[in-house]
Amino acid sequence: MTENSQQIKRKDSRQLLNALNVKSQYPIIKLSPTTGDVFAEKTLDLIEPVKIGRKLPPKCLPSPTNGLFDSKVLSRNHAEIFFQDGKVFIQDKGSSNGTFINSKRLSDEGIESSPFQIMSNDVLEFVLNNL
Repeated sequence: MTENSQQIKRKDSRQLLNALNVKSQYPIIKLSPTTGDVFAEKTLDLIEPVKIGRKLPPKCLPSPTNGLFDSKVLSRNHAEIFFQDGKVFIQDKGSSNGTFINSKRLSDEGIESSPFQIMSNDVLEFVLNNL
């Protein structure tokens, strides 16, 4: 099976789940701003890994169901959230301004981190608050 056909199959299964109003076996991540109206709340299903990053106009725009943001402080390929072996993980992809779990930076600037498990009620930050 080609990568393209795998992507089509995943999209078709997601649409089928939505059409049937069936709950998926995959977790859902809700991202909400902690200060001000920086972005609208996002709901991300983890049927496949979700890339977090800055939008790449004009073809990819931020939406409530993707990990793209209209932000100059995020890297284009900032982080990735994924589901594996019944657990949810986040990995910084070598961003400049960092990915944080509960105020702890995952890796140094420009260095890809190891995957870190995300637990319920963890606070994720994708840049320093004082930038």
